[in-house]
Amino acid sequence: MTIEEEVFATYQIDPQKLQAYGFVPQENGLTLTRSLPALGLQVIVTYNSSGTLTGKVMDTLADEEYVAFRMAETAGFRAEVRQQFIALLEDIRTHCCVDQHFHHEQTRRLNACIKTAFGTEPEFLWEKLPSYAVYRKTTNQKWFALIGRLPKKKLDDHASSDEEVDILNVKVSPAQQEAALTHTGIYPAYHMNKKHWVSLVLDDTLPDDVILSMLTDSFRQV
Repeated sequence: MTIEEEVFATYQIDPQKLQAYGFVPQENGLTLTRSLPALGLQVIVTYNSSGTLTGKVMDTLADEEYVAFRMAETAGFRAEVRQQFIALLEDIRTHCCVDQHFHHEQTRRLNACIKTAFGTEPEFLWEKLPSYAVYRKTTNQKWFALIGRLPKKKLDDHASSDEEVDILNVKVSPAQQEAALTHTGIYPAYHMNKKHWVSLVLDDTLPDDVILSMLTDSFRQV
């Protein structure tokens, strides 16, 4: 995952706010240029027509792109460049974006469905886990679902990368659990009682109607 993808992972960018921030229309979209005079560098941030925001750092003396700051381990000059690059992206995020909380489109769809079907809003209870939300049954205030985000490897030992995925934890009966775990995209519950809960990956592996059916069963059980 790139620095830009990490900073803007759950955020929706508003092009009008970008222009108010200082982005200028160009042939390839909107562009912002900021100098880092103390470092002899220039940052160019581009928002293209597909809705993707990317940045690059230019060495103004050598007239070439400086990429060393993107290395996983940085120190000294590279660390300073990385810090200032991220600080600019985070400032753009603060002024020009809306936090959608959830990364995957399926998660956002299901969040809307939960509001409509069960009349409950997500509660974000943990400051250190801003993408984690719980849904309560209004009659008894018990959780019937939890949405979170984690590396897929924490669920699936055979996952090929450290890709992070949105998951949904729902309650199941012991009789349901055995059958549920035979389906691709359903795993023993992460960080919850594995006898009574399962985790569903929200990357469109499972159809919405299957997930909504399991949500309904979970709602009834609590």
